[in-house]
Amino acid sequence: MANVGLQFQASAGDADPQSRPLLLLGQLHHLHRVPWSHVRGKLQPRVTEELWQAALSTLNPNPTDSCPLYLNYATVAALPCRVSRHNSPSATHFITRLVRTCLPPGVHRCIVEINKVGKELGIVPTIIRDEELKTRGFGGIYGVGKAALHPPALAVLSHTPDGATQTIAWVGKGIVYDTGGLSIKGKTTMPGMKRDCGGAAAVLGAFRAAIKQGFKDNLHAVFCLAENSVGPNATRPDDIHLLYSGKTVEINNTDAEGRLVLADGVSYACKDLGADIILDMATLTGAQGIATGKYHAAVLTNSAEWEAACVKAGRKCGDLVHPLVYCPELHFSEFTSAVADMKNSVADRDNSPSSCAGLFIASHIGFDWPGVWVHLDIAAPVHAVSVPSSPARAAPTLWLWSCQPSSSEIFYVCDLASSPLAPSGLILPGNRGCCVLPFPSQPVLCGGLGVLCLTHPHPEELPGLGQSTQGLAYHGRPLAPAGARDLLPEKGTVGHVQGSQKAPPMPQPHTQSLCPALCLQGERATGFGVALLLALFGRASEDHLLNLVSPLGCEVDVEEGDMGRDSKRRRLV
Repeated sequence: MANVGLQFQASAGDADPQSRPLLLLGQLHHLHRVPWSHVRGKLQPRVTEELWQAALSTLNPNPTDSCPLYLNYATVAALPCRVSRHNSPSATHFITRLVRTCLPPGVHRCIVEINKVGKELGIVPTIIRDEELKTRGFGGIYGVGKAALHPPALAVLSHTPDGATQTIAWVGKGIVYDTGGLSIKGKTTMPGMKRDCGGAAAVLGAFRAAIKQGFKDNLHAVFCLAENSVGPNATRPDDIHLLYSGKTVEINNTDAEGRLVLADGVSYACKDLGADIILDMATLTGAQGIATGKYHAAVLTNSAEWEAACVKAGRKCGDLVHPLVYCPELHFSEFTSAVADMKNSVADRDNSPSSCAGLFIASHIGFDWPGVWVHLDIAAPVHAVSVPSSPARAAPTLWLWSCQPSSSEIFYVCDLASSPLAPSGLILPGNRGCCVLPFPSQPVLCGGLGVLCLTHPHPEELPGLGQSTQGLAYHGRPLAPAGARDLLPEKGTVGHVQGSQKAPPMPQPHTQSLCPALCLQGERATGFGVALLLALFGRASEDHLLNLVSPLGCEVDVEEGDMGRDSKRRRLV
């Protein structure tokens, strides 16, 4: 829905629905009065007059109803004839829901979104699809999506600025719908699988935001797009696929498809893009929700520094992360096959299946690969639209920073996703009771962090140097702003800046505010993972706040003796 534009024109001209999808929307009695001559140019040759009349006769809005005329490319939908006091609060969402439901589905829709982001950023995407995937050796992506109506694809957006010192690749799993294939899901587990492209969606959103903020290194966004469908050409258990890495995989579970497409994606990033850092993000395993819970993504990596950085970045931006066990010498044997290099699903589901799934992906770039590989499994957090409040964290610490001891202007530096926010502003205690400071019209928002210039009516009540104040109300997510002192332009300047010392310059408001983790009343403004990627790779951004919030380059708490293990990297024997 982010890139869907609605245009009101007297006449948009005639077109084949397959080239320009069409939604005819209105109240039922108005639709019946539309003559066929007015719409046939937009429906023919796919839809006949008889089919049009038959569709109108089947509509029974309660409160809405829709009928496809030609797949999802041409749809007629009816709105309620009357709105009562019972359904009026939700009436504003009727059209939104109908437009969202009637958009063209599948891989085609994802490529449209990728093309629009590329056009906005001035980047021409590389797209490999259908039989070309098979010809060029992408057996994982092609094998998963070959049975679907819309062919699978590998799409790449590349940002290569002058002066780049390293190459980073973000690889997103884009399974637009997952039926499980021939190893089909049940009636309770299949609903909601339209979210199985959550990894690719997060990568696309973060890529767009990172480039618009000024990303200084080479950055590639790789999208592995397919629909895991059932059909005559579907992959069967016992099939053997040759993947882009050159390794063969025996399929013993067609519902373990995400690792197959990601294996091709990371291999392409390693071999063709020459990436130094590869991060893949995916809604990969149901076991992730058991291993790290509903609200924490799982991270698996060959670097202890990056493992700690992911956890710290998650705490700062609100997209929480917790490590998985990285031990390929004990876990990778779960994929042993007698007829191929490996199977695609584990033999023992009780032996850390989420870790094993990540190791399957890593094996296609090699466990001895000298670069940094990070795997983020976001299966459970993608489904969790909000994080419940915690009584233990109902009043996180807030830090105020002012240019002068007596100034009524203060700067409020915090993680907006975790602070006590009222709908109209920041709630602060005072001698005269609770004081609400209204938010400015254009706050500086970046990566879930906010620097807000507020005016306090009673500056004498502001806390002194280095003191903190506790919020009296809580309406956001329950994550306290970790490392608030480090978010200031000069470390240690929390509180009032004394004497003639000038405050560091504050960044100007962005015309395109990011705020990917901004949550009011517990609701998430964007999908899980966008804020995490921006915070994690903030050191490569020209944005001042993202530089400060990035945990990379900070001291990592690693026990003495662990450094000799070369960042947990192992060579598989």
